[in-house]
Amino acid sequence: MHGGAFCLIRILPLLDALDSPIKAATESVVEASLAGRPAPEEALIVLDDYRRAADTIDEHDPAYLQAGIASVAILVSEAQWPRYYPTPRSPYMEAEALWRNFDTNLAKARGVPPLSLSDSAFAHQERSWQEAEERVMALGASDPSAFTAHLDLLRENLAASRSTLAGHAEEFGWKPGGPCGGACDWPACRAERPECVRRHWAQQTLAQELRRRQGAPAKAWYLRTAHPSHGPGEPSEFLSEISAEGREVRKVAYYGSGKVEWVAADEGRGGISLSPDPLPPFAELDDHDDIWVEEIPSDLFEQRWAEARENPSRPFLAG
Repeated sequence: MHGGAFCLIRILPLLDALDSPIKAATESVVEASLAGRPAPEEALIVLDDYRRAADTIDEHDPAYLQAGIASVAILVSEAQWPRYYPTPRSPYMEAEALWRNFDTNLAKARGVPPLSLSDSAFAHQERSWQEAEERVMALGASDPSAFTAHLDLLRENLAASRSTLAGHAEEFGWKPGGPCGGACDWPACRAERPECVRRHWAQQTLAQELRRRQGAPAKAWYLRTAHPSHGPGEPSEFLSEISAEGREVRKVAYYGSGKVEWVAADEGRGGISLSPDPLPPFAELDDHDDIWVEEIPSDLFEQRWAEARENPSRPFLAG
């Protein structure tokens, strides 16, 4: 099992208090870790979808906290974290950071500095638990009963923890809801809702990789490639449409001088051309030190494509 499962067990009462849509998926990761088996792919899809949808930097938004919990659960699952994701910290550090965020919300609700919470702070309690669990993990190799005894101790605390955390969530004014807020109908998200932050355009994600592994068809996607080392006579940036088969369909090139070129299968302007070969997988592209790659939404590509065709002499920057 992964020792981070203990961290998730302590988090489950908080997900209960929030009536969180990722609670069942997180529980599945805990159960799989305790049983020593891989986490269900469906649970990982739910978690990765949520963490990408909850695109907020507001640390007082419960969606921010739940996105962090989803990241911890994916780490504990030991799923193959895509190389092109931001390098995560350990689940232990991430779990402590989550409780530090909770302490910040608690201090804000009470109008006091976070440091005034002292030893009663949830982050402090998490550190104490983790220190104990280091000893449990060391003992567990020779004495499996150490795991059982520690799990029993954690489970004894669940009901009291659930009640305490539910009271704090009410104190914060947190309401059940998806990543878009209380009006969000996650996971049955309707794209026509103007406030919806869940977008299905991203194809180069853990969730989409798992869906394709389960038989979902590949879809077209859009790529930004920057070449910082290119000289003034070479394009410094490309925006490309990539077909489901992995081939370039359309491409826009940007030069440092402001010149823009574009090309499609049967037309174009300038000296660039479409690659005759399928592109390598995104993870392989991202592994190159001399280029920078990013998946972009289709509407950004279409905007830049239209601008390049309408006025290719104008210096459109792809920023």
